[in-house]
Amino acid sequence: MVSVVPPQDLVHGSKYLVDIVYKDAVCNPPQSAGSVEVTFAGNFTLAPILYAPESSKFMSQTFKINFVFIEAGLQNSTKITFIPVVPDSSPPPSVCGFARIDAYSHVLVLEDFSEGIQDFNMPSTSFSNAASASSHITTITPSYDLVDGACYNVELSYQDGASHPAAGVTHTMVRYVGNETLPLSAFLPSSGSRVKEAFSFEYRLTEPAEADSLKLTISAESGGVSDSHGDRVIVFQGDSLFAGPHSITFQKLSTIVLDVNVKSCFISGVNNCIDMVHDAYYTFRLEYKDLAGNAAQNIAETQLRFDTATGAPTFTLPAASSFIPEPFILVYELPEPALENTVQLKIEPETGNVIDDTGSERLIILGPAYEFGPELSGTTRHELKIGALVDLNSK
Repeated sequence: MVSVVPPQDLVHGSKYLVDIVYKDAVCNPPQSAGSVEVTFAGNFTLAPILYAPESSKFMSQTFKINFVFIEAGLQNSTKITFIPVVPDSSPPPSVCGFARIDAYSHVLVLEDFSEGIQDFNMPSTSFSNAASASSHITTITPSYDLVDGACYNVELSYQDGASHPAAGVTHTMVRYVGNETLPLSAFLPSSGSRVKEAFSFEYRLTEPAEADSLKLTISAESGGVSDSHGDRVIVFQGDSLFAGPHSITFQKLSTIVLDVNVKSCFISGVNNCIDMVHDAYYTFRLEYKDLAGNAAQNIAETQLRFDTATGAPTFTLPAASSFIPEPFILVYELPEPALENTVQLKIEPETGNVIDDTGSERLIILGPAYEFGPELSGTTRHELKIGALVDLNSK
């Protein structure tokens, strides 16, 4: 029969000194085999604690790995697995609704398997070459880099020294931002277009922007009406910094800070924007930094004409006080493109003639072929022949 004094189980993960002691049958002094230190590993691997990378945060190229093993592990069993997340187009506050896609899972095997706190940073090399640059890393498979702008679930796993099945912990939605900010794509309004006082600003971020780094700078160009007020710098905030497509309706710059997406609008350091000037031309330059503060990327749309009033057309033929035959020649010039079906020739009867026209005003809608006008400067000349009015609707 075996007995235990006191009757208490060993504690999983604790170390013990173990010895065999006995007396011989004639009661000579006891002898021992000599104590040895052991760790009690129970019948399963104790779960590790993972501190970094953190869930719903980002990893730069030199990201920190910080975790705790409650008990010592088995050599070459300490693994960090980066499992790519497929973006689902969820809007903010989802941190990975929009992201680039990685086709591979990546397994990093760490050299250290001792109990306690483990804390180190990835080397400043590409991820695929990190094993050759750090004594902490045994292998990385496959030999591909993490994808800048992609999201991962990060799993830490290991086996205890008794080779029990692995235990692990996972942090989710961790975005990798690498060592450079991803380029911007073209945005709206696009180069060479007209901008109204209320216009739609549409852009897309491949990765989230660092706080205070997403800016739109509006600079006056030559060629139109002069604007000497200086560059307007609009700083965005909140949901506008998330990855994915964005659309913000601009109003007057003097009141744009009322928009929840706008943190500030200033000119030369003064936090008080001035409205753009009618018929002046501008460059819109968008810039941002990624979450790690890597060097900024920017892109510009140019020759944007700020347009708050319809320009006056010029009317050449028929000339004033002239006689018009049938058919007669109509000549006019437009200083800018016309809205569809708004170019109209109005013919209004006057009274006091020997023969008065008792009918109503005639309104001739000229149609798409006669609506063209220049986007930037000058005018577009239109000439057409007007025959019998009763025949126009059949043409």
